[in-house]
Amino acid sequence: MDKEQNYLGLAEATGSVKVHALHTVTDIAYDAIKALYFVNITKTDQDYNVISTLEVTTPKLIMAAGSIGTTKLLIAAKHQGGLPLLNEHLGTKWVNNGNGGTMRQSQSDNETDFFGGGGPASIKTYDFEDPNAPINIQLLPLKTGSSSSLFTIVLGVPSGEGYFDYDEDNVVNLHWPEDASKNVYDRFEEVLTHIEELGLGSFSDTNHAIGQAVTLHPLGGVPLGLATDEHCRLKGYEGLYAVDGSIIPGPTISNPSLLIAAMAERCMDSIVADIMQ
Repeated sequence: MDKEQNYLGLAEATGSVKVHALHTVTDIAYDAIKALYFVNITKTDQDYNVISTLEVTTPKLIMAAGSIGTTKLLIAAKHQGGLPLLNEHLGTKWVNNGNGGTMRQSQSDNETDFFGGGGPASIKTYDFEDPNAPINIQLLPLKTGSSSSLFTIVLGVPSGEGYFDYDEDNVVNLHWPEDASKNVYDRFEEVLTHIEELGLGSFSDTNHAIGQAVTLHPLGGVPLGLATDEHCRLKGYEGLYAVDGSIIPGPTISNPSLLIAAMAERCMDSIVADIMQ
């Protein structure tokens, strides 16, 4: 992200943008009379010791803290009175992208069964044999001493959805049903069992709860077209936008980074026009 040829590098090169590391946004509020967003920020050192706090104001606010970060800040602002006009779709359509994972071990003492001295490399394969449960399996090689293993992850279309709420202790909570992606993990186990039967490595007999307790690709919480319009504008407010994984209203069966970037760039065309008015 911060390389010279990437988003942040190109932005900084304009001379109009400065990136402030170790600054954490704590809350957001909108003043309708002044038509300004008030953003409270805590500055810390690398050990998260607080150095100072500050408040900035802006007529346009673009949220890009990721599915969890953006949704958490907006949910808190809605319930604490800073952004009370955000609609009922905020906090919905959250998914783990069907993520799950387990370890696969070599079935022999030959440490090169899975990979040689090169790498690490990653292999991605799609399985569409069951049209109701398409999955994407990715293999990430690991090497510990003389052992050979693969961290094997799955992506799919979970049958359930999660949501965020705000409780009486002023805490934003994410609710993800324990069996929300059971359908994906069931198919994952079927494929891995077949691989094991072919003598291509054994996998850990991980139970469903543990196997589904990880996600590399959290998505949703500020679903496009529901909590926002079709151009990433939060409904209920002028000049408030979300341009990260929170706007993706469902699973992608693949790494969603390019989709998120494409959606953000698409929305930025409209956002730039708004800012230039």
